[in-house]
Amino acid sequence: MIDEKIVCLKCNKTMEIKKGKLKYLENIINYEFLTCPECKTIYIPEELVEGKMHEIEMAFEDK
Repeated sequence: MIDEKIVCLKCNKTMEIKKGKLKYLENIINYEFLTCPECKTIYIPEELVEGKMHEIEMAFEDK
């Protein structure tokens, strides 16, 4: 996962790792997300966007 601290721009709080689910193009992705403890904003890392989410987009376009 991410070793550096990520800070929520809205609340200025350090984000914490929380298990969660992301629904994207009718698919559910189980992942550990960095989440703001105050406003619950989720940080989606580049590795997830370029990996799993990209795979879902390609499969969706092929249908």
